[in-house]
Amino acid sequence: MYKWAIEDFEEDFKLIAIHCSLEAYQLSFLLNQKLTSKLKRDKDHKIFDEEACYELFNWHDPRARSDWRLVRNKCLASVDASHAGTLFKMNKAVNHLVTEHISVDFFLKIENEVKGVRNIVSEINQIPQVITAYQLHNDQLRSKTNLIFD
Repeated sequence: MYKWAIEDFEEDFKLIAIHCSLEAYQLSFLLNQKLTSKLKRDKDHKIFDEEACYELFNWHDPRARSDWRLVRNKCLASVDASHAGTLFKMNKAVNHLVTEHISVDFFLKIENEVKGVRNIVSEINQIPQVITAYQLHNDQLRSKTNLIFD
């Protein structure tokens, strides 16, 4: 019997952090225009618990044999605030998919070997509504297991 630790799992992907105040569908549209990608909203959002639901857009690039996923890093979640002495029983709180990067609005995850990530980042930074985009290195992520969408 084999025992697998989650730390032993290494997935081959590139991760781009994107800072912008757009809605997910707007950013997806602009990325599709700029990068000639075909990101589409995933009907089954990635749900981590009953309260947290993160918007997810997918695209399989058959030429490069890679999978692209655009995911929002922030979501509003209901929390029970009745014990805090507030007037209302439910309040909203912001949850983060990748907790060590709470200032990042979106992540673009490109699975499988991708060449030219610098070019992709450069193209994203040319979108006027994007404040900044940059590549994150996988080995520096503590919560990379949150980026497994299958």
